[in-house]
Amino acid sequence: MLRYIVTLLAILSTTHAQAALVFSENAGMTASPSGQSIASYSGYSSSLTFEGNVSQSTVITPASLQSAGYSGASGGSQFRLLQASGQSTDLIIRGIDTTPFELNSFELSFGLRKSLASGFTRPLFILATTDDVNFTIVDNPFTFSNTDWQLYTGTGLDLPSSSNLSLYISKSPGFTAPIDVFIDDIQLAGVTAVPEPSSLGLAIFGSATALLIRRQRRSRSDCGEPWVATEAAT
Repeated sequence: MLRYIVTLLAILSTTHAQAALVFSENAGMTASPSGQSIASYSGYSSSLTFEGNVSQSTVITPASLQSAGYSGASGGSQFRLLQASGQSTDLIIRGIDTTPFELNSFELSFGLRKSLASGFTRPLFILATTDDVNFTIVDNPFTFSNTDWQLYTGTGLDLPSSSNLSLYISKSPGFTAPIDVFIDDIQLAGVTAVPEPSSLGLAIFGSATALLIRRQRRSRSDCGEPWVATEAAT
């Protein structure tokens, strides 16, 4: 009997936090070769909402320089954040549910390319918001001094817990050079929160423990021995 109780206790008290995909998006394959607005494009693979803050935020399927050279590169369409005079150019991802995940457990990755090797080594800011008023800076990705595709990965990121979070991938204005940025294969993962043992499970465990004690008392009484509380052997 004790063996079964120990097994039940292990089931109730041991839970496994697991990494899980929050969303992924590769921008599909069907965007116009000349580019179209992020909001008007319909070839997304996820159910989230994608927007751009200015007309320079577009989706395009280029004839060359499609995403390549990193694990998971999908080619095809990609997000294009063109130079906008004196202001940021944003890719906005809305409707992200982070409530099932632990804080500081998020990993964000995407393919990234710059149009110029010179200029900013950190041309992007990643921001999180739940109301489009208050923003949290999540990361500021580093890029190499070339125009090759590279894979950005940010780990241990702290995102607010929300059922309707928005992420802004924001290209800084190029004060030293008119840099365009291209993004593909966005993926966000997190570690699922560990649930507390259920009240039903704890009640079952308590009942099983009480039953074991009663059986020990009855067994000792039947043998004419005084009952003394001892630790049950396995």
